[in-house]
Amino acid sequence: MTVIVTILAFGWTGIFLFFLLSIKVNGLAKKNEYALIHVLFILIFSSWLPIPLIFSILFAGWPAQIGALYGILSLSLFIIAMALQTGHIIYSNRHAHEQKKLWDNYDSWMMSMLSDPIEVIAGIFAWISAIFNAIALVHHNIGFTSIIIFLLSLQIIYCVALLLRSVLNSPPQWINSIKPNPYILNIGLFLYFLVILIRLTIDYYL
Repeated sequence: MTVIVTILAFGWTGIFLFFLLSIKVNGLAKKNEYALIHVLFILIFSSWLPIPLIFSILFAGWPAQIGALYGILSLSLFIIAMALQTGHIIYSNRHAHEQKKLWDNYDSWMMSMLSDPIEVIAGIFAWISAIFNAIALVHHNIGFTSIIIFLLSLQIIYCVALLLRSVLNSPPQWINSIKPNPYILNIGLFLYFLVILIRLTIDYYL
């Protein structure tokens, strides 16, 4: 029981850190503190990493187990992507003064390689996890929360479109018109884990 309380505390810490980052992100960006922003995302995703496992324990059944598998895989990919980007940003900041124009072009290429495909795939896995977790809640007769999670999981359509935009040499015009927006994915994930944590907290304490 103490382990579950600790994991829930970590999860809510991640929610607090995300809320704090959303307030400070513009100021940090103006100061070029992108490495710090990415480190905070690593801490946020790390604090959420055990949540899919606890969900599968409290809402036992195959849908929650499959949801846990995709959820842990998704968060692990996000952590790896953020760590790689952090390393690149730190190195770039130390050497950008040498050939600024060259490094500006190099930064754009490297960040696209390290962020777009990995984060979009991680997003797809996250929403697959959400779909199975919504099914798990339906099996436990928790309809309202399952509907909210299912509606949030519709963002998988956006993620698949972004993935096709990245991998296709000549994507259709309607796909090409869809622009990547990190705020959409990040806010979606925040709301998803907020709903999950509220549900877990209610079920554990009540």
